[in-house]
Amino acid sequence: MPGGGQPWVSGAGLRNDEENPPTIELEGTSPNASTSFLPQFNTEIDSSGDEIGETGPLNFSHNSTVARCKSDLCLSSVPYIIIMRRILVEKCRWPKRYGNFLWVIVIVLGVIAVAVTLFGKVGRMVKSGSKAVDVIAKFGKDETWKKWPKLEHYFGGLEELVLLADNHPEYPPRGSKNEMNDMEPNLEENFLDPVSKVFDPYYKAREDKLYVGCDYNDYHHHHDGESEEEHQQEGGAERPLKTRARPEVRFFKGIPQGHPDPIFGSYEELGLDSSICFERYGRLGAYGFGYGVNEGGLGVGEGTHTKKYGEGGEGPGTMPMQKIDWTGIDWGRVQGRCIEQNKARFAPPATEDSGDTGSLLGPRKTSSSEKEAKVQRTAFLLRTWDDYKYTSNDIINLRSIISELSINSGGEYTVHLLVHVKDPSIPIWADKQTYNDHLQSSVPREFWGIATLWNEPLMALTYSSLPTNEFRGLPVHGVYRSSFMPVQWFALNHPEYEYFWNWEMDVRYLGHLYHFLETTVQWAQQQERRFLWDRSERFWIPSVYGNWLQFTHMVRHTAKPSRSSLGGSVPVPGVDEFPTDTKYPGPGRGGLEDWSWGSGDPADLITFSPLFNPNNTGWLLEQDTSGYTKQPPRRAAIIATSRLSRRLLLSMHRENAHYKHTAFTEMWPATCALHHGLKAVYFPHPVYIDRRWPVWYVEKTFNHGPQGTSGGAPESVFGPDREHNFSGTTWYYNSVFAGEFYKRWALGKAEDGKGRICTRGILLHPVKNVSDKL
Repeated sequence: MPGGGQPWVSGAGLRNDEENPPTIELEGTSPNASTSFLPQFNTEIDSSGDEIGETGPLNFSHNSTVARCKSDLCLSSVPYIIIMRRILVEKCRWPKRYGNFLWVIVIVLGVIAVAVTLFGKVGRMVKSGSKAVDVIAKFGKDETWKKWPKLEHYFGGLEELVLLADNHPEYPPRGSKNEMNDMEPNLEENFLDPVSKVFDPYYKAREDKLYVGCDYNDYHHHHDGESEEEHQQEGGAERPLKTRARPEVRFFKGIPQGHPDPIFGSYEELGLDSSICFERYGRLGAYGFGYGVNEGGLGVGEGTHTKKYGEGGEGPGTMPMQKIDWTGIDWGRVQGRCIEQNKARFAPPATEDSGDTGSLLGPRKTSSSEKEAKVQRTAFLLRTWDDYKYTSNDIINLRSIISELSINSGGEYTVHLLVHVKDPSIPIWADKQTYNDHLQSSVPREFWGIATLWNEPLMALTYSSLPTNEFRGLPVHGVYRSSFMPVQWFALNHPEYEYFWNWEMDVRYLGHLYHFLETTVQWAQQQERRFLWDRSERFWIPSVYGNWLQFTHMVRHTAKPSRSSLGGSVPVPGVDEFPTDTKYPGPGRGGLEDWSWGSGDPADLITFSPLFNPNNTGWLLEQDTSGYTKQPPRRAAIIATSRLSRRLLLSMHRENAHYKHTAFTEMWPATCALHHGLKAVYFPHPVYIDRRWPVWYVEKTFNHGPQGTSGGAPESVFGPDREHNFSGTTWYYNSVFAGEFYKRWALGKAEDGKGRICTRGILLHPVKNVSDKL
């Protein structure tokens, strides 16, 4: 393998290396003779049901984890038995009449050797702080993680910034079996002066000759009954009523000394920057944080002004903050004007030739001129509801999303609030006035122009062919079981968008969001399709598996090949082929596999959690499918935050409306993509953990399924008795650490009093109930 030796054999079962079967050779014996003494363990798991829709339990021939441990012990004792036999028979030349007695001695001595080896290994494991019985039997079922100490260097300040090369990360261990890195303190001369710079990821947009920079100004607009002459006398549309600066995000070079590295994912290998950090005033200050209402801010973050000079104190100090007056901003007008100014950049909307939604599933028709550097537009849908309580932090977060994704990019993204009206008795469809009144009472004024209402009766009407049913007491047309139905409906009504981000209100990103999403999309596009599903159903743990190339090689050699491994559509009874389905093209010239197949193709689905097989995991929603003759092969990604292509959403729509097929929210996009051969990618973004887990225990807990996957077995971390292991991570629906991390970063100070907390760009979920008070 490039870049290292043998890969870590992951999860459950021994590695089945068909090309180079392992042998044990002793001097003077042939490979066949030596391997005849080896114990044979069947570590294969019958998962054929996964590809043909079977729902029966997986056929484990034994506990694969125990088998792996046993095999290691037995293999280590084989040389002892062989050597003793040779000494007694060949050297001592005992008479054959003593043969039976001889073998009794051999067996007894062999048992003793095995026992010594076993107790020696157990002793070493106990000595290193592990309990062998718990390790073999549980692997994350109990709350062992609570016994491990919390990491101490997440909340370092601006006064202790060091270059990435000078940082000694507290965790995870690097290049050693020790579970703790040497924390040598940096000398003061290594500390960097905290001087912020503007983070500008829009250089590619500016290279577009058709790009037009957008402003945030308010302009005079026509009033009802106002003539053109009166309008011009008032100032006209070309004359700003109020001007605003373009908001900027600022960063600092370096990271606080000892800052841990992520346990899952990476920065550099994905195209992100791990050598810089963001603190609250540089990240949020341009959007109303840190200055008062009388200056156009929100009046939060004012109470922590530093007593020290420079940018590195506990408050903003001399931080070059943009105190932009956001009073009266109308994001609908600002965003709409920006899109209009840049319309020459964008590909034309999809056309509906026959009135049948099936026609929209075909390729978008473009002329040769349209193919030249046309930008495919993306809708960014924020999922909210009509009685949602917007905090100051929510307002700041929404302003930053619109500014960074839409206005500053020249309209590449368009931000929408998709507002769920929870009370079905409110007649929002009765007339325009009722609709507008309820919208305006549900959303802060500055966001009225980007909000769209929907309700569950609308979904029941749109998908009336889908038989009404309940699962765990919840209706099939309800938002809990089918939250992508309104996204499908939105896509049908907005043919101008090719891609759609489904985003939740309790997600926060501590870096620059445009840079993060663009990096995500580009990385996903580069992924080849062979073994893509197999890579995407595993957590990538660099401290265990090595770099991305080593990880992909490990997956290729340990994954059990299946129809999904080829990357094309997976046949399912009752699921018809659509025009946009992708089939495996077969071997290339000379019968050789084309491992680059699919690289360069945009992803139809991008998730931030593994695309795991829910079958037999015990996950509470694993059986929630409707309309299939029997349970189909399924995939799921917990946390519905994801990007979906137009063709995936319309395939989902067609399956719902015409074929009466559906699945639970977090299964539906991935399952539909699996059936129709669409490209689905798990983006292994950096995820942190709050305690000093032994890294081998992390691997055994989070990738404990068949062949080292995250799902597909009762031992899966997604099962109800193992999800608690996510509590200390920065990304999962039940995470506690994510909210704690954000509140400390946004509202607190460094633990050692050395300036404001500065941290790398981290995606956090969930972040709820952020107080307006510091």
